[in-house]
Amino acid sequence: MTKVTVLGGIEVYIRNYPSGQLIRGMDNPGSISMKFAGSGLETVEGLCKEEETDVCFCAAVGNDAAGRAAKAEVAAFGANEEGIITIEGADTAVSQEIFNIVNDLEFAFSNYDIYEKIQKRMIERILPLIKTSDIISADTTMPLEILEYIRDECRDTLLMLDVVSEKTAAKAKKICGSFEIVKADRQAAEVLSGMEILSQEQLEKAAAEIMKYGMKKLFITLGSGGIYHRQKNEWATLHIDPGKAVPDRREISARLIMGCAQGLSPRETAEKAIKE
Repeated sequence: MTKVTVLGGIEVYIRNYPSGQLIRGMDNPGSISMKFAGSGLETVEGLCKEEETDVCFCAAVGNDAAGRAAKAEVAAFGANEEGIITIEGADTAVSQEIFNIVNDLEFAFSNYDIYEKIQKRMIERILPLIKTSDIISADTTMPLEILEYIRDECRDTLLMLDVVSEKTAAKAKKICGSFEIVKADRQAAEVLSGMEILSQEQLEKAAAEIMKYGMKKLFITLGSGGIYHRQKNEWATLHIDPGKAVPDRREISARLIMGCAQGLSPRETAEKAIKE
């Protein structure tokens, strides 16, 4: 049984589609869908589908209906929700998108304030649980202070930093060299390297620049383009064969984590991540 702890984001994601033309100042009938999302939750969902995994999720929710439902959702996946912190007086993170009649995005709203309210003392309670993990995946939704705390307190555990967006990649620059493994998508890799990535040559130059931070293994996910992996002087891009389905990011994140935890080489890990 592989024990994995994921520290990351969870949010309520709401999408609105009007049944007619949007009219300001009026009640606009239409369809509204709501689900739980977030980088951390999606990784947990993917991990719970893997065999022989014991998954613990560390996140933050408000003491509201959404927060209570979020914990139930995590438990329903089969993960341990003991690491989810309830912060009094805070709202569970939420993002909302409103589309127009031709399905173009008209408005978007979000509230991620709760992430910045996470403090070290809140993590201390669950630190013994976290330290029993074979691997810890911390994503850059977490405040820099928390990422540094996990790095300092869990030095004997395999650590992966998941750089989940361009917006949080600047934060990751300050700490990514302290993690043995770093995962990023192409856009985040551009921020980490300070280089544009539009070709294989640019990808290799950018990856070499990122490795200068000091991590041992680097994975750059390229969507339908596959996965680039690098360790020391060994690197390659594994492409997804035309006509084959592209695994979604939940599956890719989970498989990369599991491959690293199982001691597979970067190439073997990347192969595992993009398998059908």
